[in-house]
Amino acid sequence: MGDHRSSAKCLEKAGKIDPNCLATRYAVGVHRIRDAERSQNPNEQLSWAGSEMASILREGDSTSIEPPIAWAGLAMVHRAQHEIVAGFEIEHNELVEVKEHAIYSLKQAIAEDPADAVQWHQLGLHSLCTQQFKTSQMYLKAAVARRKDCTYAWSNLGISLQLSEESSQAEEVYKQALSLATPKQAHTIFSNLGNLYRQLKQYECAKAMFNKSLELQPGYAPALNNLGLVYVAEGKWNEAKDSFDKAIQADPLLDAAKSNMIKASNMFNMYTSMS
Repeated sequence: MGDHRSSAKCLEKAGKIDPNCLATRYAVGVHRIRDAERSQNPNEQLSWAGSEMASILREGDSTSIEPPIAWAGLAMVHRAQHEIVAGFEIEHNELVEVKEHAIYSLKQAIAEDPADAVQWHQLGLHSLCTQQFKTSQMYLKAAVARRKDCTYAWSNLGISLQLSEESSQAEEVYKQALSLATPKQAHTIFSNLGNLYRQLKQYECAKAMFNKSLELQPGYAPALNNLGLVYVAEGKWNEAKDSFDKAIQADPLLDAAKSNMIKASNMFNMYTSMS
């Protein structure tokens, strides 16, 4: 429901009532990871979550928490640490160390259960985030081979192919993801497909995809931002600024929309001064 504060209170209370319940400790750890991702604070929350996941592995009873799930929890911690730390200017050695921890725990989660498509997807997603596109495609293809209805894996495979400039394959994979998507999932895939068409300069197709995304999820900020970029490409400055403004209102933390709004305003001012 998005009420993270209340869920945190409930989980912390459950942990105090029964501190030996590994399943509750795991849930609290996962919640702290999500908190850290939202706040972009890689320190206290992630350190606590990492310690908790490691202790579950040490103390774990496989009847309470299966080893693949525990390793997946630790992998989430390390992946979040790497993604957050990579956004800051830090020593190269520290970044490499965090990255190695993430890869090790992700691969260990797979080793515990090689048939688990979710863990292959997580490893592929990590490789995608670190811009290792060919590697990510290998892992994401392994995920969809194990679970052909894994919509998110198909969608992320499409993103990886798009970033590798393999446009025709990306389009095909996005359409496969759409064929499997629920209404709650489809808006993100329509937006991704629209972004592909925008990059291919197929602007009418792009706008159709973004509008379809917004029909399914009104106020979806990435779709509004990318729709604004289509209008910029078409020289429709007022429509572009309106789209960027709506994206910022929908998600005030979407820096791309703020940056695009400034650029569009500057280009509009330059265009009007020259005309």
